[in-house]
Amino acid sequence: MIATPHRRALTGLCLACAALITLLYLTVAPYRSLETAAGDWLSTNPAARLSPVRPDIIYLGIDEASKNLDSLFDEDLSKSPTLRLMKGGWPWNRAVYAAIVDRLVGAGAKVV
Repeated sequence: MIATPHRRALTGLCLACAALITLLYLTVAPYRSLETAAGDWLSTNPAARLSPVRPDIIYLGIDEASKNLDSLFDEDLSKSPTLRLMKGGWPWNRAVYAAIVDRLVGAGAKVV
């Protein structure tokens, strides 16, 4: 096999790309874990809070369990049209959000 200038340039380019990818992987990965650790510290350390805790404010979160609804029984799904809509998959139908707002307001929420 004859090493032409074109092949040498292509080989050099491939080696440079591989070196760049390796360098980025080695330098960026530690920063990702540092960012995660800092976020965890900020969310769990009371000294990092900028405002006082407000027991009258409640956050409603949507996690994987509420998106999948795998732990529900079939009879629960048959009784609730909202749960059937939620089981249909993410993103939820607008009727699900309307039902959530209705339940929150019915429970006494002043702001949603």
